[in-house]
Amino acid sequence: MHIFDLMLKRLISLSDSSTIHLINGLFDKDYPQGSKVEYPNVENVSAKLRKRLSDKVIAINGDKYHIEAEIKDNAEIMVRMFDYDYADALSAKELHEDGNMFLKFPEARVIYWEPTKKTPDEVSLHFKFSNGQESVYNVKTFKLFDYSIKELGDRKLTTLLPFYVMKLRKKIAGAKSSKARQGLSGEMKVVLDELVDIVERCEAAGTIAETDSNVVLSMVDRLYQELYGQYGELAEVDIMLQDRLVTRFEEALLERGQKGHQEGRQKGRQEGLIEAALNLLKMGLDKETVSKGTGLSMEEVQKLAY
Repeated sequence: MHIFDLMLKRLISLSDSSTIHLINGLFDKDYPQGSKVEYPNVENVSAKLRKRLSDKVIAINGDKYHIEAEIKDNAEIMVRMFDYDYADALSAKELHEDGNMFLKFPEARVIYWEPTKKTPDEVSLHFKFSNGQESVYNVKTFKLFDYSIKELGDRKLTTLLPFYVMKLRKKIAGAKSSKARQGLSGEMKVVLDELVDIVERCEAAGTIAETDSNVVLSMVDRLYQELYGQYGELAEVDIMLQDRLVTRFEEALLERGQKGHQEGRQKGRQEGLIEAALNLLKMGLDKETVSKGTGLSMEEVQKLAY
Protein backbone atom coordinates (compact mmCIF):
# COMPACT_ATOMS: atom_id res chain seq x y z
CA MET A 1 0.00 0.00 0.00
CA HIS A 2 1.18 3.51 -0.85
CA ILE A 3 0.34 4.69 2.70
CA PHE A 4 3.14 2.55 4.18
CA ASP A 5 5.73 4.15 1.93
CA LEU A 6 4.53 7.66 2.73
CA MET A 7 4.50 6.95 6.46
CA LEU A 8 8.03 5.56 6.42
CA LYS A 9 9.30 8.60 4.55
CA ARG A 10 7.62 10.86 7.09
CA LEU A 11 8.96 8.94 10.10
CA ILE A 12 12.58 8.79 8.92
CA SER A 13 12.62 12.56 8.54
CA LEU A 14 11.72 13.55 12.10
CA SER A 15 14.27 15.24 14.37
CA ASP A 16 17.98 14.55 13.96
CA SER A 17 17.92 12.77 17.33
CA SER A 18 15.27 10.25 16.23
CA THR A 19 17.01 9.73 12.89
CA ILE A 20 20.34 8.95 14.59
CA HIS A 21 18.60 6.43 16.87
CA LEU A 22 16.96 4.85 13.81
CA ILE A 23 20.22 4.42 11.91
CA ASN A 24 22.02 3.11 15.00
CA GLY A 25 19.26 0.57 15.69
CA LEU A 26 18.79 -0.62 12.11
CA PHE A 27 22.43 -0.76 11.07
CA ASP A 28 24.07 -1.58 14.43
CA LYS A 29 26.00 1.70 14.50
CA ASP A 30 26.93 3.94 17.40
CA TYR A 31 26.71 7.50 16.07
CA PRO A 32 26.55 9.93 18.99
CA GLN A 33 23.77 12.47 19.38
CA GLY A 34 24.79 15.67 17.65
CA SER A 35 26.10 13.85 14.58
CA LYS A 36 25.43 15.64 11.29
CA VAL A 37 22.24 14.38 9.66
CA GLU A 38 21.54 15.07 5.99
CA TYR A 39 19.03 13.95 3.37
CA PRO A 40 20.95 13.82 0.07
CA ASN A 41 17.77 14.12 -2.01
CA VAL A 42 15.51 17.12 -1.99
CA GLU A 43 12.28 15.14 -1.59
CA ASN A 44 10.37 14.75 1.71
CA VAL A 45 6.81 14.21 2.97
CA SER A 46 4.46 16.72 4.57
CA ALA A 47 2.98 16.18 8.03
CA LYS A 48 -0.36 15.18 6.48
CA LEU A 49 1.29 12.78 4.00
CA ARG A 50 -0.18 14.75 1.14
CA LYS A 51 2.94 15.78 -0.69
CA ARG A 52 6.07 13.89 -1.64
CA LEU A 53 9.17 15.94 -0.98
CA SER A 54 12.26 12.99 -0.01
CA ASP A 55 13.69 9.59 -0.74
CA LYS A 56 14.63 7.10 1.93
CA VAL A 57 18.34 7.86 2.03
CA ILE A 58 20.02 9.38 5.07
CA ALA A 59 23.59 10.56 5.55
CA ILE A 60 25.12 10.56 9.05
CA ASN A 61 28.46 12.35 9.26
CA GLY A 62 28.77 11.81 5.52
CA ASP A 63 28.03 8.05 5.59
CA LYS A 64 25.00 7.17 3.47
CA TYR A 65 22.25 4.71 4.45
CA HIS A 66 19.42 3.50 2.25
CA ILE A 67 16.22 2.14 3.82
CA GLU A 68 13.46 0.34 1.94
CA ALA A 69 10.49 -1.64 3.20
CA GLU A 70 8.22 -4.41 1.97
CA ILE A 71 5.05 -5.91 3.40
CA LYS A 72 5.92 -9.42 2.24
CA ASP A 73 8.83 -11.28 0.66
CA ASN A 74 9.62 -9.82 -2.74
CA ALA A 75 12.84 -10.49 -4.65
CA GLU A 76 12.14 -7.57 -6.99
CA ILE A 77 13.04 -5.15 -4.19
CA MET A 78 16.72 -5.91 -4.85
CA VAL A 79 16.50 -4.70 -8.43
CA ARG A 80 15.00 -1.39 -7.31
CA MET A 81 17.53 -0.97 -4.50
CA PHE A 82 20.52 -1.71 -6.70
CA ASP A 83 19.21 0.62 -9.39
CA TYR A 84 18.99 3.47 -6.92
CA ASP A 85 22.24 2.71 -5.07
CA TYR A 86 24.19 2.39 -8.32
CA ALA A 87 22.88 5.77 -9.50
CA ASP A 88 23.82 7.30 -6.16
CA ALA A 89 27.30 5.77 -6.24
CA LEU A 90 27.80 6.90 -9.83
CA SER A 91 26.94 10.48 -8.91
CA ALA A 92 29.86 10.48 -6.44
CA LYS A 93 32.32 8.34 -8.42
CA GLU A 94 36.01 8.64 -7.60
CA LEU A 95 38.64 8.49 -10.32
CA HIS A 96 42.05 7.66 -8.87
CA GLU A 97 45.43 8.63 -10.31
CA ASP A 98 46.03 5.06 -11.44
CA GLY A 99 43.02 5.33 -13.73
CA ASN A 100 40.75 3.08 -11.64
CA MET A 101 37.26 4.30 -10.83
CA PHE A 102 35.64 3.59 -7.47
CA LEU A 103 31.92 3.60 -6.67
CA LYS A 104 30.85 3.74 -3.04
CA PHE A 105 27.37 2.35 -2.48
CA PRO A 106 25.17 3.42 0.46
CA GLU A 107 24.78 0.79 3.17
CA ALA A 108 21.29 -0.61 2.66
CA ARG A 109 18.64 -2.36 4.72
CA VAL A 110 15.25 -3.86 3.80
CA ILE A 111 12.56 -3.81 6.47
CA TYR A 112 9.86 -6.47 6.24
CA TRP A 113 6.67 -5.37 7.97
CA GLU A 114 5.10 -8.84 7.86
CA PRO A 115 7.99 -11.33 7.72
CA THR A 116 7.32 -15.05 7.33
CA LYS A 117 9.40 -18.10 8.22
CA LYS A 118 10.77 -17.93 4.68
CA THR A 119 11.93 -14.31 4.95
CA PRO A 120 15.74 -14.44 4.65
CA ASP A 121 18.24 -12.64 6.89
CA GLU A 122 19.81 -11.30 3.72
CA VAL A 123 18.53 -10.70 0.21
CA SER A 124 20.87 -10.87 -2.76
CA LEU A 125 21.13 -9.78 -6.37
CA HIS A 126 23.45 -11.99 -8.44
CA PHE A 127 25.37 -10.73 -11.47
CA LYS A 128 26.74 -12.99 -14.21
CA PHE A 129 28.94 -11.51 -16.88
CA SER A 130 29.63 -12.87 -20.35
CA ASN A 131 33.31 -13.48 -19.49
CA GLY A 132 32.28 -15.87 -16.73
CA GLN A 133 32.80 -13.48 -13.83
CA GLU A 134 30.13 -13.37 -11.12
CA SER A 135 29.36 -10.90 -8.36
CA VAL A 136 26.74 -10.60 -5.62
CA TYR A 137 25.06 -7.52 -4.10
CA ASN A 138 23.85 -8.39 -0.58
CA VAL A 139 21.49 -6.46 1.67
CA LYS A 140 20.58 -7.46 5.22
CA THR A 141 16.93 -7.56 6.26
CA PHE A 142 15.18 -6.29 9.37
CA LYS A 143 12.10 -8.33 10.31
CA LEU A 144 9.78 -6.18 12.39
CA PHE A 145 7.88 -8.95 14.17
CA ASP A 146 11.10 -10.66 15.25
CA TYR A 147 11.09 -7.99 17.94
CA SER A 148 8.52 -7.23 20.61
CA ILE A 149 7.19 -3.71 21.04
CA LYS A 150 9.33 -3.36 24.17
CA GLU A 151 12.44 -4.58 22.35
CA LEU A 152 11.92 -1.99 19.62
CA GLY A 153 11.62 0.67 22.32
CA ASP A 154 14.78 -0.60 24.02
CA ARG A 155 16.64 -0.37 20.69
CA LYS A 156 15.34 3.21 20.41
CA LEU A 157 13.53 2.32 17.19
CA THR A 158 10.46 4.24 18.31
CA THR A 159 9.90 5.62 14.82
CA LEU A 160 9.08 2.11 13.55
CA LEU A 161 6.44 1.40 16.20
CA PRO A 162 3.40 2.59 14.17
CA PHE A 163 3.89 -0.34 11.79
CA TYR A 164 3.34 -2.78 14.65
CA VAL A 165 -0.35 -2.01 14.16
CA MET A 166 -0.07 -4.51 11.29
CA LYS A 167 0.51 -7.36 13.74
CA LEU A 168 -3.09 -8.62 13.51
CA ARG A 169 -3.84 -7.51 9.95
CA LYS A 170 -3.88 -11.00 8.45
CA LYS A 171 -5.86 -12.49 11.34
CA ILE A 172 -8.56 -9.84 11.23
CA ALA A 173 -8.77 -9.75 7.43
CA GLY A 174 -8.94 -13.56 7.33
CA ALA A 175 -11.57 -13.91 10.06
CA LYS A 176 -14.51 -15.88 8.65
CA SER A 177 -17.21 -14.23 10.72
CA SER A 178 -18.12 -11.04 12.54
CA LYS A 179 -17.91 -12.94 15.83
CA ALA A 180 -14.37 -14.07 15.01
CA ARG A 181 -13.28 -10.51 14.32
CA GLN A 182 -14.90 -9.33 17.52
CA GLY A 183 -12.95 -12.02 19.36
CA LEU A 184 -9.72 -10.43 18.15
CA SER A 185 -10.58 -7.01 19.57
CA GLY A 186 -8.99 -7.88 22.91
CA GLU A 187 -5.67 -8.71 21.23
CA MET A 188 -5.85 -5.49 19.27
CA LYS A 189 -6.39 -3.47 22.44
CA VAL A 190 -3.33 -5.04 24.04
CA VAL A 191 -1.16 -4.15 21.02
CA LEU A 192 -2.37 -0.54 20.88
CA ASP A 193 -2.10 -0.04 24.63
CA GLU A 194 1.46 -1.27 24.64
CA LEU A 195 2.37 0.87 21.63
CA VAL A 196 1.15 4.03 23.34
CA ASP A 197 2.80 3.01 26.63
CA ILE A 198 6.20 2.39 25.04
CA VAL A 199 6.14 5.66 23.08
CA GLU A 200 5.33 7.56 26.27
CA ARG A 201 8.04 5.72 28.22
CA CYS A 202 10.61 6.52 25.54
CA GLU A 203 9.54 10.15 25.65
CA ALA A 204 9.84 10.20 29.45
CA ALA A 205 13.31 8.59 29.17
CA GLY A 206 14.38 11.28 26.71
CA THR A 207 15.05 8.93 23.78
CA ILE A 208 12.40 10.66 21.66
CA ALA A 209 11.27 14.28 21.74
CA GLU A 210 7.65 15.14 22.51
CA THR A 211 7.11 16.56 19.02
CA ASP A 212 8.39 13.31 17.48
CA SER A 213 6.34 11.10 19.79
CA ASN A 214 3.23 13.09 18.83
CA VAL A 215 3.89 12.31 15.17
CA VAL A 216 4.54 8.64 15.96
CA LEU A 217 1.27 8.33 17.87
CA SER A 218 -0.68 10.16 15.18
CA MET A 219 0.73 7.62 12.70
CA VAL A 220 -0.39 4.77 14.96
CA ASP A 221 -3.91 6.19 14.73
CA ARG A 222 -3.63 6.85 10.99
CA LEU A 223 -2.51 3.32 10.19
CA TYR A 224 -5.07 1.78 12.51
CA GLN A 225 -7.85 3.68 10.72
CA GLU A 226 -6.44 2.65 7.32
CA LEU A 227 -6.31 -1.05 8.20
CA TYR A 228 -9.23 -1.58 10.58
CA GLY A 229 -11.52 1.44 10.37
CA GLN A 230 -14.03 -0.47 8.25
CA TYR A 231 -14.61 -3.18 10.87
CA GLY A 232 -17.56 -2.28 13.09
CA GLU A 233 -16.66 -5.20 15.37
CA LEU A 234 -13.57 -3.23 16.47
CA ALA A 235 -15.47 -0.07 17.41
CA GLU A 236 -14.54 -0.42 21.09
CA VAL A 237 -10.88 -0.65 20.16
CA ASP A 238 -11.13 2.56 18.16
CA ILE A 239 -12.85 4.32 21.08
CA MET A 240 -10.12 3.14 23.45
CA LEU A 241 -7.37 4.41 21.15
CA GLN A 242 -9.05 7.78 20.64
CA ASP A 243 -9.59 8.17 24.40
CA ARG A 244 -5.91 7.49 25.09
CA LEU A 245 -4.73 9.94 22.46
CA VAL A 246 -7.20 12.64 23.44
CA THR A 247 -6.31 12.24 27.13
CA ARG A 248 -2.62 12.53 26.26
CA PHE A 249 -3.09 15.72 24.29
CA GLU A 250 -5.44 17.19 26.91
CA GLU A 251 -2.81 16.58 29.60
CA ALA A 252 -0.13 18.16 27.41
CA LEU A 253 -2.33 21.19 26.81
CA LEU A 254 -3.06 21.50 30.54
CA GLU A 255 0.63 21.24 31.38
CA ARG A 256 1.50 23.90 28.83
CA GLY A 257 -1.29 26.11 30.15
CA GLN A 258 -0.04 25.79 33.73
CA LYS A 259 3.54 26.48 32.66
CA GLY A 260 2.44 29.52 30.67
CA HIS A 261 0.56 30.82 33.71
CA GLN A 262 3.58 30.37 35.95
CA GLU A 263 5.75 32.25 33.49
CA GLY A 264 3.20 35.02 33.15
CA ARG A 265 2.67 34.37 29.46
CA GLN A 266 -0.65 32.54 29.44
CA LYS A 267 -2.72 33.30 26.37
CA GLY A 268 -6.48 33.67 26.21
CA ARG A 269 -8.28 30.29 26.35
CA GLN A 270 -9.74 30.47 22.86
CA GLU A 271 -6.49 31.62 21.31
CA GLY A 272 -4.60 28.84 23.05
CA LEU A 273 -7.08 26.19 21.88
CA ILE A 274 -6.84 27.43 18.31
CA GLU A 275 -3.05 27.26 18.41
CA ALA A 276 -3.19 23.76 19.90
CA ALA A 277 -5.68 22.62 17.24
CA LEU A 278 -3.46 23.93 14.45
CA ASN A 279 -0.48 22.04 15.88
CA LEU A 280 -2.48 18.80 16.16
CA LEU A 281 -3.71 19.15 12.58
CA LYS A 282 -0.12 19.68 11.40
CA MET A 283 0.85 16.44 13.16
CA GLY A 284 -1.70 14.58 11.05
CA LEU A 285 -4.53 13.95 13.54
CA ASP A 286 -8.00 13.72 12.05
CA LYS A 287 -10.45 16.59 12.61
CA GLU A 288 -12.73 14.61 14.94
CA THR A 289 -9.84 13.76 17.30
CA VAL A 290 -8.67 17.39 17.29
CA SER A 291 -12.20 18.55 18.08
CA LYS A 292 -12.45 16.14 21.02
CA GLY A 293 -9.01 17.02 22.34
CA THR A 294 -9.42 20.81 22.24
CA GLY A 295 -13.15 21.23 22.79
CA LEU A 296 -13.48 23.24 19.58
CA SER A 297 -16.46 22.49 17.39
CA MET A 298 -16.04 20.47 14.20
CA GLU A 299 -16.96 23.59 12.23
CA GLU A 300 -14.15 25.55 13.91
CA VAL A 301 -11.67 22.75 13.30
CA GLN A 302 -12.68 22.42 9.66
CA LYS A 303 -12.04 26.13 9.13
CA LEU A 304 -8.58 25.78 10.65
CA ALA A 305 -7.79 22.83 8.36
CA TYR A 306 -8.02 24.99 5.24
